[in-house]
Amino acid sequence: MVIIVLVNLHIFRKDLLSANFRAKQEEFGREAFGFHPDTFQLPQERALLKKRMKEENYSRAYMVKLPNSYMGDGASVINH
Repeated sequence: MVIIVLVNLHIFRKDLLSANFRAKQEEFGREAFGFHPDTFQLPQERALLKKRMKEENYSRAYMVKLPNSYMGDGASVINH
């Protein structure tokens, strides 16, 4: 069932995948769509990311990836 739903989503672009994944989590719950890490699109969701980081007491590492077409160039991990 999950595969059928994902086929209809934009699965090849990270930005569209994260937006659609969040929508499916809201529709079906995190139990069904909790296997993907939470993703924040910057700068649009900067406030949500800052809120999450503060809630986690800045204790986790975050992976930063650039938009499409960069193919991993410039990706880094930040830890506050």
